[in-house]
Amino acid sequence: MINCLYEQFIKSLRGIIPVQVVTTNVDLCLEQQLGPIDVIERTDLERCFPCVLAGSPFVAKLHGSISSVKSTVFTSDDYQQLAQNDQYMAAVKSIFDLASVIFLGYGLQDEYVLKLIGESLGEHELFGRGPHFLVKDLPGPPEDGVHRIAYRIALHPDHRAALTVLDFVQQAKSGPVWETSSAQPTPDRTGKGSSFYISDFRPSGTHIMGQTLELAMPGGEARMNATVGLGFVQGELPSNETVAFHDLAVGLICFDRVFLPLSSLGLLHERATYDVFWAMIDDGGIKFVDVIHDPFFICQPEAITGDIGIVRRQDPQMTETRSTMSVIRRMLQAGPGREVPRVCRRGGVEAGDSRPPGNK
Repeated sequence: MINCLYEQFIKSLRGIIPVQVVTTNVDLCLEQQLGPIDVIERTDLERCFPCVLAGSPFVAKLHGSISSVKSTVFTSDDYQQLAQNDQYMAAVKSIFDLASVIFLGYGLQDEYVLKLIGESLGEHELFGRGPHFLVKDLPGPPEDGVHRIAYRIALHPDHRAALTVLDFVQQAKSGPVWETSSAQPTPDRTGKGSSFYISDFRPSGTHIMGQTLELAMPGGEARMNATVGLGFVQGELPSNETVAFHDLAVGLICFDRVFLPLSSLGLLHERATYDVFWAMIDDGGIKFVDVIHDPFFICQPEAITGDIGIVRRQDPQMTETRSTMSVIRRMLQAGPGREVPRVCRRGGVEAGDSRPPGNK
């Protein structure tokens, strides 16, 4: 009965095209599980050379196979005979010269293998050969020209993490897939699409992160402290580096449109420059969300815990909720000589060099 781990190992090998395996095991499990595949015995090992060049799948048995007991290698005398067999050594060496070898579930204890790798590296110091890798549960520097790929066994002590290397091999062996499509009409922008909302757009610079208020009833009684906004101070954030424009670039590339808070309109216009800003607005890739109600934290003085409330933004007359255009006009001013608004191609409002985009 095949255990689940070995079954996953075989499945991963089958996904590598072409699969080219060199093994020191003498049993027949590997070739039987991989299905119809060319098995190269130790006595015919030189056939690996043309198979590697042709990209043909094979399983090479370095130490023979139990199907031919006389070919198996077990004793120290058998190893000594291998080391003295020039034809065999040249065949194994050709594998290291032509291909990158990944040692999986193998301790690299055979001295002749290490010797062959060292000779291969010595003969190709100018352009190099390999590279070769050893998948091991312990990290370490390269040894005898073999680099280590380390994995952890803390979560799974059965070393199943080593099999993830085969997934990377499968991806590397798979050729690129090119997709072509005929020209399609421009999709209707009014239909459903993907969106990316950046709730806190903060380019580099100094910003007000919040406002702290002290509320009191007439006469000074029932005092309350309130904080509107995130309220971070210097040192509370893990990093001072901004990712605002990185997030914006990701949104513009990966989504149909990006939504920003209306409060960031002035900052984006200033940092992105006039031409870039209005190109993004006219294209419809950027929209703005006018947040009228802001959450705030409220508590009694010196208290550790409190409650969350909602504050509403209004015009100075406090007769009605302030309009979106009143916010835009405070951030964008028309250029001299272009104060008369005109309708732009997307139905917004245009006014001078800094055209207010309307309720976008």
